[in-house]
Amino acid sequence: MRRYYWSQTKDSVTISVIVPKHTKGKDINAITVEQDNELRVGLAGDDSYFFGQLEFPVKMDDPEDDISWEMKDVTDGCHRVVEISLRKTAPLLPGLVMWWSDAIKDGGAAVDVTALPDRRKGSNAKQ
Repeated sequence: MRRYYWSQTKDSVTISVIVPKHTKGKDINAITVEQDNELRVGLAGDDSYFFGQLEFPVKMDDPEDDISWEMKDVTDGCHRVVEISLRKTAPLLPGLVMWWSDAIKDGGAAVDVTALPDRRKGSNAKQ
């Protein structure tokens, strides 16, 4: 089973980590981005429920900043997701947009960024 879904805009990436259907917000004990760019989601009783190295660095103004996340129900009723919102780092050249081919390195949810329609206009790309 796939462990996450993701989407992106020109400025952000959203990673939806699949969790058991009875998981509540209070069951999330930690969501962190480590210095090596590793995203970790810990649940009660499992500090390493989900982890993987992000494809590219994300913007963290302060390492102590809280990461924006939200619990969401999925329409199939079989599971929930922890939806994590991260800001992409700004490219070195003004006006340049960095489209990610995957949110997690070797995560198995890659897209062909050359096939994205209207990618120069900042449209959403989803996987």
